[in-house]
Amino acid sequence: MFFARLLLLSICLMGFASGQTRLPADEVESLKVIGRSLGKTWNFSVDPCSGLSGWATQNPDKGFENAVNCSCTYDNNSTCHVVSIEIQASGLAGPIPSAIASLTNLTDLRISDLNGNESTFPPDLSNIRNLETLILRSCNIVGELPKYLGGMTGLKT
Repeated sequence: MFFARLLLLSICLMGFASGQTRLPADEVESLKVIGRSLGKTWNFSVDPCSGLSGWATQNPDKGFENAVNCSCTYDNNSTCHVVSIEIQASGLAGPIPSAIASLTNLTDLRISDLNGNESTFPPDLSNIRNLETLILRSCNIVGELPKYLGGMTGLKT
């Protein structure tokens, strides 16, 4: 009898653990697009919200060179969302990926030291309503700043 109860408890706990917090598929796809366009080699066989296997790479001199951070407090702690992306490394190529705009729960976005062609300011960042920190340094941005920046009242100075 004890064994049967223990087995039942184990099965219930395994189901609870495996179905606990997950990053939505559209956010995983956005991270894939961002990674490809910037030349990052993120390991998608590992949950991006785990902080494991290249999702947070620390450089002793610079701090984090890239970090994807999640909050798993959505939907009664059953859903994770990407809330912070930091990509700092010289040698990354390409413009700022427009796929960033689909990560609508971002509060902190920091990209620096992009090499490559000039690009305009990402047109759809206005979709990120909770954005508090936006740092785009050495990203070869040309042209005017978009008017929607004035409406992003959550940005901190």
